[in-house]
Amino acid sequence: MKIVIPYTLKWFADFTKLGGVRVVLSPYDLESLVIEGLRVQPKITAGSRSDFSGFVEAGDECGNPVYVSKDLVECSAIAGFSHPEHGVAVVRGLKNYEVITKEGVFAGESLVIDSIPGAFIAAVYDGGETHVVLASYEDYVVYRGAYDKEPVKCSLGFRIATCVFSDERSLIIREGRAYEVGFPAEAVASTPKGPLLRSGEWLLYADGEDLKPLLKSGARFAGFVHGVPAFREGRKLKILESGALVDYVDVEGDVSAWDLIVEDSGETLRVIDLRNEEVLRVPKELEASCWATKHGVLCCRKLWCGLVISGEASVDLETSVRYSHTLTINSNTPLKIRYGEEIIECSSGCELVEERASVLREHKFNVILEHLLSYTEAEAISKPPQIKASLEPAKLYVSEGTHVCGGPSYFRGYVKDLVKPERVEVYLNDVELTPGMELGMCLSSYVPDLNIRALDPVSGDAISLGPATYEVVRIPRPEVRVGLVNKESFSEVVVTTEPGVEVLEKRICCSIKCQELTSTVSDCRLPARVEVKTRKEDFIFNHVFEVGLTNKLSDCVRESFVKRGELVICRDGGFMTSYVSPDFPEIPPLSGVELEVGLREVVVRLDSRVVGRALIVGCSEIKSTQLKPGETRVNMPLCHDYEILIDSGKYWSYNVKLDVREVIKAAGKHAETLSFILRQSLHTG
Repeated sequence: MKIVIPYTLKWFADFTKLGGVRVVLSPYDLESLVIEGLRVQPKITAGSRSDFSGFVEAGDECGNPVYVSKDLVECSAIAGFSHPEHGVAVVRGLKNYEVITKEGVFAGESLVIDSIPGAFIAAVYDGGETHVVLASYEDYVVYRGAYDKEPVKCSLGFRIATCVFSDERSLIIREGRAYEVGFPAEAVASTPKGPLLRSGEWLLYADGEDLKPLLKSGARFAGFVHGVPAFREGRKLKILESGALVDYVDVEGDVSAWDLIVEDSGETLRVIDLRNEEVLRVPKELEASCWATKHGVLCCRKLWCGLVISGEASVDLETSVRYSHTLTINSNTPLKIRYGEEIIECSSGCELVEERASVLREHKFNVILEHLLSYTEAEAISKPPQIKASLEPAKLYVSEGTHVCGGPSYFRGYVKDLVKPERVEVYLNDVELTPGMELGMCLSSYVPDLNIRALDPVSGDAISLGPATYEVVRIPRPEVRVGLVNKESFSEVVVTTEPGVEVLEKRICCSIKCQELTSTVSDCRLPARVEVKTRKEDFIFNHVFEVGLTNKLSDCVRESFVKRGELVICRDGGFMTSYVSPDFPEIPPLSGVELEVGLREVVVRLDSRVVGRALIVGCSEIKSTQLKPGETRVNMPLCHDYEILIDSGKYWSYNVKLDVREVIKAAGKHAETLSFILRQSLHTG
C-alpha cells in the first residue's frame, strides 16, 4: 500500500527531546527558531544548531528562572531573556528595578521593556540616565547612559530596536550602534536603505538626522521581495518602491516574504515565486505555521520543523506475519506513527508489531501518519498466513474389536509437511503436530471426528483447518472355531483360528463359575459356554460359544419329565445338568361365583382360572358352556339353588344358593316398574 504526500522536505528537525510546546520563527531576524515553553535553548536556525549538552537546568524549586549565564540563574525574575552566555534578567526590588547581565546590574526607578520571540530589550532609568540592554540569540549589547531622559516605550522590529523617551525623541539601535532621532519612532525593519520606522501613521527612513518620510500607511511588515520591503495591506501584498506601496500579489491569511511569497491561510499553504507563479499549494493543519525565510519555506508544527519544497513524498505500508502481525513503514519523509496509544518516530523505516492480535485471522492496522503539515489516516490489512498440515500416509484402523490401546479405533500417520507461523501450534485432536513426527492416536469413538486445528497461544484464539484426510482400513473379525468331542466321563474341547490370529485367552464357564480352558472338561454343569480372546493386527476380539444340550442330555431330560418331585441328574461326557421335576398342584378352576337376580331369571357369572367345560343345573334346567380364563356368563331360571359341574381334566362341583333378600329386592323393583307403566297408560288414555 502506497500513500503519497504532496510535498517533500530538504531539511527537517525534531526538537521533541528538548521539551517545550511549539516552535515559532523569530520575527527579530526571520531566521532563529524559538521553542516556546523552554527555559533556555541553543541558537537554532534552519541550517545549524548550537550544542549545550553540558547545560544544567535549575531545579523545580526555582519558580520563574531566567538564565543570565550557565553559572547565574535568577529565580525571581519578572521578565528577561534566557541565554547560557548573554542572558538578561529583570527583577523588582522594594523601591526600584534591576536589570541583571553578566557585565553588571543596572538599577533604576522606572523600567520599559519589549519582547518578541528571539529578542528582548530593557530600558531602565536611574534618575539621571537611561541604560539600555538589547539581547537576541546572536548577541547582546549594553548601552550605559544611553540617554538622559526617562524611557516611555521600547519596540522591536526586524533586526532593529527603538526606545522613545519623555521628550518624544527616540533612540535607534541597529547593526550594533545606537543613535538619536528627534521624533517618537517605532521599529519596523532594518533595510539596505536604512532603518525603516513608523511614527504615528507615517512610514519613513531615518539614518541619523537624515529623515525621509515615505507615506501614511498602517500596513504590516511581511519581509523582502528582491531586497525590497514588502507589506501586507488588506488582501494585497505590496512592495515599497520609490516611496510608495505598489501592489504585488493578492493574498489571504498570514503572509511572509523572502523572495518567495508564503501564504498561510490556516488550512492551506500557498507559495508564489518571483515570477508571481504559484509553485506549491498543499493542505495543512491549523497548528502548522509556515514562513518565508532566506533558507526557503520554513514550516513548524508543535516541535517539528522543516523546509518545504514542491514534489512528492511516498510512504509504503507493507504487512506481514512472522511471529506476530507486523506493519513495515518505509518513508522518505519523517513521520510520527500513531497506532492506538502508541506513538513511534519514523524517520525512514519503522515497524509496528501487534503481538496481542490473533495471527489466525486478519488484523487491521488503523494508523495515523503524522507528517510535518498534516495527518493522513491509513488502514493496512494484515492477512492471516497460510497454515496447513499434510499427513501422508494416514490411515484409520477400525474393527468390531477393541484396539490394544483401549479405544475402538486407531489412527496412524506421518506429518510430511507443516506450514505455520512460529508461534502457532497445530493439533490433530489433542496431539500437537511437529514436522516429520510419526503419529499414533488411540481414539475413543469408532467413527472419530478427526479435525486439524490451529491455536494461537498468545491470543488464545483457535480455528479449524478442516478434517484430516485418511484411508479407512477395516480389520475383519477373525474366524474362531470350537470343537467338542464327548467321551465317557469327560469332553475334549479344541479351539482353532485362521492363520495370523493369536489366541490370548481361553476359558470355560460352567454355570456361574469360569476357569482357564484346558484340553479336557469334566463335571461342567450347564449352562456352559467357551470364551476365547484373540488378537489380530493389534485389535482384541472376544468370542463366546454357548454349549447346548447334546442329544444324550435331551433324551435324559425328556424321559425324566414325567417324574414328579424327584431330583434328576443327566450326563454326557464332561457336561451335566440336574433338576427337580415339578409336581403340579391341584388348582380349583373357579376363583368366584356370583348370581345377578333379574325379573324372571338369574345370571350366573363364573370367574374361571382354567380352560374346561361347565354344566349348570337349576330348577331341573341344565345349561352347558365352554370355560376360558376370565369371566363367563350364563342365564338360568329363577331357582332356590344351583349345581355347577366343571371338567378341567379333573371333575369339580359347586353348589350355590340364592339369597331370599335379593329375590325380594328384585320383586320390589318389578312392582315399581309395573306401576309406572300403568300410570303412563292411564295418562295416555
